[in-house]
Amino acid sequence: MIFVRGNHEDHLWLDELEQQSEEPIIPIDAYKRVYHLKTGQPWIFQKGNEQVTILGIGRIAAPTGEENLRQGKYLQEYEVERLYQLPQQPLNILLTHDARPDFVLLERGVKSKGSTGMEEIKDILDSYRPPYHFFGHYGGPPRCAPIAMAERFQ
Repeated sequence: MIFVRGNHEDHLWLDELEQQSEEPIIPIDAYKRVYHLKTGQPWIFQKGNEQVTILGIGRIAAPTGEENLRQGKYLQEYEVERLYQLPQQPLNILLTHDARPDFVLLERGVKSKGSTGMEEIKDILDSYRPPYHFFGHYGGPPRCAPIAMAERFQ
């Protein structure tokens, strides 16, 4: 299982783990079955001749007017820098905790604003156009729509 940090993780502990490894993905359990994906460092899963590139963006965006931007739950400046220094490469999956700012919820065919979202997620989606974007943070039953289909509802 692979995850990106959200807004309720032990950020000090995850920061320590990240600093101990140059790898984009870090096991966090003794059995090496649960992995934390660092923000802004693509990870390539390869099996035989096939490969999938996954990029993670963890945490949430700070709300407008927030004074303490260093809180662990908010995207950190070094992570933003990493995201905007990514090489142009194919990206198959974007795994995030927050959503893009223009994300909308569809409940029984009715559109409603879903989030304040994170501008960096929008920028990555617009620049790299990954076929899949998986995110959390918003409650309710799981929903799935191909990105091309979701764009029709914006």
